[in-house]
Amino acid sequence: MEEWLDEQRPAARVLLLEHTDGYAVGLDTRELVRFDTDFSVTISPWEVAEDGAVSD
Repeated sequence: MEEWLDEQRPAARVLLLEHTDGYAVGLDTRELVRFDTDFSVTISPWEVAEDGAVSD
């Protein structure tokens, strides 16, 4: 996960990190990157509230 973020989104800052069945990483680029248990990646738009991060 860390290597993927370094390679694919090197300038992005992590604003949210959740771990359940895989990982959800909210980035300051307004993207939510999900890594499933096999570390397959899904990227979707992510709403970031003015007063903090909001998870979907």
